[in-house]
Amino acid sequence: MFSRIATVIKFHENTKTLESELGKLNSRKNDMLEYIELAKAEGKHPTMQANVWLIKVEEIEREVRPMLEASLNKSTCTQDCCLDLNMYNRYQLSKSMAQKVNEVKELIDSCSFHNVVADRMSPIKAVTVMPAPSLVGQKAAEERVARLMGFLNDDGIKIIGVWGMGGVGKTTLVKNLNNMLNSSLESFDIVIWVKVSKDLDLRTIQSHIAERLNLELNEGESTQQRANKLFRSLIMKKKCLLILDEVWEKIDLDIVGVPQGHDQANCKILLTTRSLAVCRQMMTNADFRVDVLNEEDAWNLFVQNAGDIAESEGIHTLARAIARKCCGLPLAINAVGKSLRNRTVIELWKNALSQLQCSVPHYGSSEEEMYLPLKLSYNSLPSKILQQCFLYCSLYPESFSINISELIQCWIADGLIDAHQTLEESFNNGIALVENLKDTCMLEEGEGSGTVKMHDVLRDVAIWITLIEKKSGFSCQPNRSLHKMPDKLQKNCRRVSFMNNSITRLPSQLLGCSELTVLFLQGNPLRKIPDGFFREVRALRFLNLSGTHITSLPPSLLQLGELHALLLRDCPLLDKLPPLGALEKLQVLDLSGTRLRELPKEMCKLKNLRELNLSRTHHLEDIEAGTLSGLSSLEALDMSSSAYKWDVKCKTEQKTSLYELLSLEQFSVLHIRLDTVGCLALDSAWLGRLKKFSIEISPRSCSSNYLPNQHDEKVVILRGVHLMEIGLEGLLRNACA
Repeated sequence: MFSRIATVIKFHENTKTLESELGKLNSRKNDMLEYIELAKAEGKHPTMQANVWLIKVEEIEREVRPMLEASLNKSTCTQDCCLDLNMYNRYQLSKSMAQKVNEVKELIDSCSFHNVVADRMSPIKAVTVMPAPSLVGQKAAEERVARLMGFLNDDGIKIIGVWGMGGVGKTTLVKNLNNMLNSSLESFDIVIWVKVSKDLDLRTIQSHIAERLNLELNEGESTQQRANKLFRSLIMKKKCLLILDEVWEKIDLDIVGVPQGHDQANCKILLTTRSLAVCRQMMTNADFRVDVLNEEDAWNLFVQNAGDIAESEGIHTLARAIARKCCGLPLAINAVGKSLRNRTVIELWKNALSQLQCSVPHYGSSEEEMYLPLKLSYNSLPSKILQQCFLYCSLYPESFSINISELIQCWIADGLIDAHQTLEESFNNGIALVENLKDTCMLEEGEGSGTVKMHDVLRDVAIWITLIEKKSGFSCQPNRSLHKMPDKLQKNCRRVSFMNNSITRLPSQLLGCSELTVLFLQGNPLRKIPDGFFREVRALRFLNLSGTHITSLPPSLLQLGELHALLLRDCPLLDKLPPLGALEKLQVLDLSGTRLRELPKEMCKLKNLRELNLSRTHHLEDIEAGTLSGLSSLEALDMSSSAYKWDVKCKTEQKTSLYELLSLEQFSVLHIRLDTVGCLALDSAWLGRLKKFSIEISPRSCSSNYLPNQHDEKVVILRGVHLMEIGLEGLLRNACA
């Protein structure tokens, strides 16, 4: 009798324990399922271990539920029943539940979120929706999209050519088509968009396609090997569309790896180009010409950009006439309309129309019909300085993302920005100019942070302007695969760009350009500059030799008494500098990423130097004492990731120390890495006067790739440093992050 009573007591205990542990297991399962769902949104997937655990949970839930239901039924029996024939069944059920309690606990203990999910490539979306101007109000454009959609649905059409003059809206049209495919019931498995550069590079096209397919291509592979991979991946798609935007010449799709032909009909091609000849070379099955907008559509687009003021009394007639002068070219309509947006002064509208009517090209060209309306936006810029800033951007290659800081340095050096103000004030002035150009659609955001770029057509317009306005003195020859620089430049050249060519040899000296103020030679595989190269260009104010393979600088450089900015960034073989003391007007010196081991002794004579960049100088060992304190105008010093060993006051009294910075009255920006906190025993009030700093304190054993950016204010980075060390309090009090 006593054993039966004990069994009854154990039965209820096991039931409660099993219910409790099963609840815990169910909660853990729900947590895991939620974790997996969140991970899937990040492109991850559950591991085999996680899947097996979930299967075991489902199995034990199926086994335990009947037990709990049975225990519930038996617990409602009267005591006489419990002590009767069902006693044996209750005992067996209690024993089974005890076993399941142990199994449930084991499952709970084995659940770990460390191995639940694994990374994988993000799932491929069929269509990547692209930002594009609306076609609402442009009836002809909407009809064009519908017609193109018809071509895509026609199985007999494999390659479609969309052609027309630059700026006519081909890309806008096709972007809207692309976005419509995102909601189309009969869409493609995948739509791949590739913007093609004017300088055709098949490997770049392959890389863009592979990126869209989540396919890895190795740089070491041949073009044919990469093509084979792409072909195998694309041929597996039931239906795909490849959009090639801005094609300038024939693209051999076989070399790229794009399936073609009747036996490979799953891949359609749609290309945009300015030339019908390209369509013929690409063997298109359907050619679709995009003409300029008709008058009513052009007017609707103009009003969208200029605002309702264009419909107002007194301005409406002028606005209509201006819109007509834009010749239906969307790019021109957008630029001109925005330049007059919400302008209420009627004289501005009259002046705009007068300029359009009176502009007479110096020579005939089909392109001028496009350039003249765009030149109005240039003429409407509020100052000559802003116009010059716009033309400066044409010195960079097509579609090039221009570093804003470097651009501003150039403007300051060449006198477009007043240098008689602080470095911060000059930079802010430059930012205002850049933003003005962006607001008037003359510049747009670049590919990276802190960059801008010109639309290809606008760059063509800028170059055209420099040709018809010869007094501007611009000569733009970047990225033209030149192997040699001309022996003589045009006499009126003052701003010249040969950047990103293949120039390996320079003339013995530059002739015929005594007025030259700006010279871009960056990005060329130059190894040597002739000794007398700079002898005849003593008016030079800005020189960029970044990214070249030079090992030294010629003696004639020291004759550049007007030089304001010298950029030698990322010259990996440059290990020695001549005495630079003769460059009395030098304000900016960029030596980042060079192989310098020491700075020249006469560098302390650069009394006007305001900005010195020595970041990433991994071999720099010696800076002579007095060098920094001699730079009385220095405002900014960047020595992030430099190998130079700092101290507050060097014991040898032969090397420069941080103590020298305290004597610089104009100093306001510091980027530096120190070995120990002891190196920073500086006046806390002096740190407070700095407008911007990034100070990293870490042993050399702690590697760091941190480099400051223009948005950093006051940043402290500590690695391997005890937070209670003496000297940190003042630094941390002045830091923002």
